[in-house]
Amino acid sequence: AEIEARRTWLREMEGLGARLVEVELPEHWEILTSSSFNNVRLPERSEPFMKYLKEDVRQFGVSLSPWINGLLLSGTEYLTGQRAKMLLLERVLNDLFDQCDVVVQTQPFPFDMIGLPLIAFPVGLESVSRGMDLPMSVMMGGQPWSEDRLLSLVAGYQAVTDWHRRRPPEPGEFREARAEPGASGPGDRGRIDSLDVMDLAE
Repeated sequence: AEIEARRTWLREMEGLGARLVEVELPEHWEILTSSSFNNVRLPERSEPFMKYLKEDVRQFGVSLSPWINGLLLSGTEYLTGQRAKMLLLERVLNDLFDQCDVVVQTQPFPFDMIGLPLIAFPVGLESVSRGMDLPMSVMMGGQPWSEDRLLSLVAGYQAVTDWHRRRPPEPGEFREARAEPGASGPGDRGRIDSLDVMDLAE
């Protein structure tokens, strides 16, 4: 369903005048966008929340581990990561955007790593439980200061579709449907998620 929704979105964009091209990824793309590289951002994520980490780590729920790991990264590792970030930014700007104006993505990285504009918007609904559909999205990344281009592309798409007007179920309704016998959904993956935490807090 997700693949078909994205194919339909691409056809809609072509109908609106967009030209689709398959880009060649810059050299060492896999290394520069790996989880190891992503981890060098953890200190930047943790530092603004130091006050709250010191007050009560329970406020961070099941995602505490990355916040703590951000405090344990050495200075030399962090500096090496910053150099890698600059190299990635250079290759994205000079190599990737030499081939296109906007990049279609399935995940936020590497644009979130290097501070480039990124936008996500719904392109369909996926059935996750009986009678319960959740939005499926597409992400696009752009060049520095290209927020207006990204917003224009999304506005053009939303002018001829209505996915952005459809609403997922309220959290309570979704939990009830997921609890029905035979129902399946994100909560059946063998790990706790945010809805489970909400259940425990009630």
